[in-house]
Amino acid sequence: MDYGGLEGKCCSYGQDSVTMDALASCMRDLEEYLERDKPYLKPDLSLWQVSRALKISTKTLSTACNRVAGKNFSALINAYRIENAKRMLLVKKERYLTVDTIALRCGFRSRFAFNAAFKKKEGMTSTKWLQAMKDEKKGA
Repeated sequence: MDYGGLEGKCCSYGQDSVTMDALASCMRDLEEYLERDKPYLKPDLSLWQVSRALKISTKTLSTACNRVAGKNFSALINAYRIENAKRMLLVKKERYLTVDTIALRCGFRSRFAFNAAFKKKEGMTSTKWLQAMKDEKKGA
């Protein structure tokens, strides 16, 4: 993701002042970690665990998510989980899996949590999304 346009700006958070450059760098480190190690697949993943892994304070990491990505840590993690679930739903060899199984494998604690996060991000249920993808493929 490009975080251009942030250079030189400053973000005050409580008594700490962190440059937007530093927050953008923190966000790049976070995204790199999420893509490389896929910690979002663990249902008990916490801001604290990620901050320790990246050696960044929880306050700075949280601020980076909010200010740079425009969403809180949980929403960011759920976005990665949903993208993983969408890939699994589309891959033929994964189609034998139930939505419940996919939800659990993607780091959600329940199908209810998965459905709520999926609908919030995509505007429809995973079943409707998958049908729309099938219909789109037929039309192409």
